[in-house]
Amino acid sequence: NQLVELCFSGKFDERQAKKMLCGQGGLVAHLGNNDMISIAANAEQGIMPDKLVLDAMLYNVAKHIGAMHVALEGKTDAIILTGGIAHSQYVTAYLTDKLSFIAPIEVMAGEFEMEALAAGACRVLSGEEIPHTFGELVC
Repeated sequence: NQLVELCFSGKFDERQAKKMLCGQGGLVAHLGNNDMISIAANAEQGIMPDKLVLDAMLYNVAKHIGAMHVALEGKTDAIILTGGIAHSQYVTAYLTDKLSFIAPIEVMAGEFEMEALAAGACRVLSGEEIPHTFGELVC
């Protein structure tokens, strides 16, 4: 409701509202930056509000991974932590502590998501792999 009220308040135009949602939300809205290296380092040292905000974000990440485990009917083979954020020992330790009872945790630090998606699409297009379907998309 607050988002709808904000959008129709007349205080922001469409461009400004989109910028608030994509680029000025999340860590930037709370901490004024999105430099995960410095935020994680500060959190590890117990510096507030970095620790509080990062812990809240990681708690939500853990909840969403748990929700995906339920969606997979408990058949989770592994949880893979990837991206630049996976370079942080603080982040990986937090998530491992919360999630290791679900499935083995693999840390593959680095930003290889686009390459992995492209490789998967190529395997499907070449007939080497059959695409998975996860039900109907309902909007």
